Amino acid sequence: MNNNRVEAIDRLFLPEAFSTNVHMPFDECWTVRTDSKLLVIDEIEILDFDEEKIFAEAASILAANDEGVTEGNINMLLSDMLGSELVPGEGYVLWAVPAFYEQDGENAGYYVKEGVIVKYMFGGSALNLAVSGVSFNDATIAFSLEGSEAYYAGTSLKSETLFEDILYRINNELIDPYTEMTYRGSAFSFPSAAANEGVVPASETTYVTWVVPVNEDGNYTLDNIVYKEFTLLGVTAGGSTVVNAGDATVDCTSINVPLSSEGASRIYYAYLTSRAAGRYDDSSRATYLLKNGTVVEAAAAEAKIAKLDPETSMVLFAMSVDADGKHGDVLVKNYTTEKLVYNDLSVSVSVLEVGQNVAKLSVSVTGGEAVDYVYWAGRDTEELWLDCSKNKTEVQKFLALYPEDSQVLRAMYNYPLENGTLMMTDLKGEATYHVVVLAQDASGNYSVAGTTQFTTLAVDLGDIVREGSDAWNNAKSQVQITWHEDKFRAAANSNMSAFYSFDIKCPSNLTAYILCMTDEYFTANPDIKTVEDKIIDIETQCSRKYDAGKVVFDANGDFIQEPDWVDDDGVTHEGTLLSVYDFYVHGYPTNGFATFFASGSHGEGNCTSWDNGSCSNYAYAYNHITKRHTVDYYKEYVRDTRSSCRNQATIDAVAQALYEAYYPYYKDAQPLIYINDGQSLKMENHYASGLDEDGVVLDDVFIVFKDAEGNYYEPMGFEVPNYFK
Repeated sequence: MNNNRVEAIDRLFLPEAFSTNVHMPFDECWTVRTDSKLLVIDEIEILDFDEEKIFAEAASILAANDEGVTEGNINMLLSDMLGSELVPGEGYVLWAVPAFYEQDGENAGYYVKEGVIVKYMFGGSALNLAVSGVSFNDATIAFSLEGSEAYYAGTSLKSETLFEDILYRINNELIDPYTEMTYRGSAFSFPSAAANEGVVPASETTYVTWVVPVNEDGNYTLDNIVYKEFTLLGVTAGGSTVVNAGDATVDCTSINVPLSSEGASRIYYAYLTSRAAGRYDDSSRATYLLKNGTVVEAAAAEAKIAKLDPETSMVLFAMSVDADGKHGDVLVKNYTTEKLVYNDLSVSVSVLEVGQNVAKLSVSVTGGEAVDYVYWAGRDTEELWLDCSKNKTEVQKFLALYPEDSQVLRAMYNYPLENGTLMMTDLKGEATYHVVVLAQDASGNYSVAGTTQFTTLAVDLGDIVREGSDAWNNAKSQVQITWHEDKFRAAANSNMSAFYSFDIKCPSNLTAYILCMTDEYFTANPDIKTVEDKIIDIETQCSRKYDAGKVVFDANGDFIQEPDWVDDDGVTHEGTLLSVYDFYVHGYPTNGFATFFASGSHGEGNCTSWDNGSCSNYAYAYNHITKRHTVDYYKEYVRDTRSSCRNQATIDAVAQALYEAYYPYYKDAQPLIYINDGQSLKMENHYASGLDEDGVVLDDVFIVFKDAEGNYYEPMGFEVPNYFK
């Protein structure tokens, strides 16, 4: 491929194409005709390309043009074959007829067979792509395209899987094409800065600027990618720019220092422990930063470090680089994180009730008033508990330092604390749970933790219906799975997931716990040692509540925005995307797990979150829907999320507009629970494994049935077929 000028196909290799009645290999003898009248096409319709005419003239072609037969591979420019340059935007047909050879007899010589022909239709385009002006932090791209209506493009870090990733995104319509047919400027802004989001220029690093012209059939291969590689230059010593450090913001876990450097185009910085920093002198600090430092392409930066322990001393290295790629001296500054201070509040946590899958706890505070809480609850096999060395004091410190950690927020979401009662549902039977609760005072400090632990009751699995029994076989035979073959998608690389979907029918007299998972999940899980463990795990996963957010589209398929809003200062802000939630009670079918209740069975004895005569998961979902029916919910939302809205009149106005925008989506919404009325249940798995390196499908669909008497069925597995594309 010539990466400066591309004429759709500028070189063609015609390999062996036929294999019968051959006296000479077809990649060694061909008849090729390049008559322009036979080549020109109009869009899809071929005007003058006539196979009958070609074969009628084939004998005269052979007789009159010895050069029409080649005894070697054809490897030539199409413009040379045609006898003129290809016209951008025009369509062409390239055709070739194999020439057979008869060695003996009166018909000895070359001949052709009627109907044996190879043809290829293509459109000509002229694409120019050049790289110049390579520096330590950028390169200049010159681009033009004729003969195509649009193209995909960008600048990416060179990698082994880069072209694979590009084709995956294009072929799956994950990126949009561009229509501006000329460009000259920064490589990292080609064709727009948004196209290269996350691509940071790093010296002595190789990048690829690539272009894929849009074609008519919408299918793209490696041959469609036009690209240029370039490697940024290195930074050298000899600069005179100086880095200045502003007033630092320091707390118990983080340090944030504003940096500035007049005349600089880049700033490097790094934090080291005092011991590590002592290993470097004036000359080696710069080398360290060039190799290990965080890079900011600007004359100012925020030097941040987080996840530190309290009372930790750190040394900041920082230096800047001028427009010529030369760095100045390294700034060295010392900082120490603050001491963690607990308030005087005393928290008490006591267990009120414990069942197989449900627990209720009481939380109380003495010594003052708590304005808020942070807490974690979970099993002793969960990541946070293990990361904190199975130590409640370490969990206490983690909660006080990182109350916004995702594991903490997930636990607080799963187990809500309201009016002094901590409600825990969807628990695993016969398992030990730990609870750690801290109270926050008005100054923002947290208390020493109140803690407890409990063990859920053993799960009664009844008389397990074993694999191979008549009842087990009968239940499995009634399972009908209809795979959506056209929806299967293979993972493009190890960083992405595969996808599949299906409709499933189950016996309506049995509750089904349906889980999309790989068998390796169970075999590699140390908590799952027996069939009973596997049953409990599947039921627990499929019984979870789930809040699923989604953006809203209008009738034309365009995103709907929240209404614009005005803050206390009269500044108008554009509304973000309007996003609503569906509240699933027991499982999330379109994410690979679901409870499919037998008709009339959702109740005591068949609901993992049943408490005092009702389903707490259903109550949770109903509450979250109905509170969105009032403007008060949106007033609280505005107070919590929009710091520039503090005047009550402003809050009221913004909240009213949000209420009017969202109410139509929630006024008729219901908690989502799935009852088997004989119809199929649609399921999807967005996080499938797909194929392994040997092309074997790893995914399965597992089902655990439960009858009206409370007897569970041994898990049955259904292999996911290989429809992955």
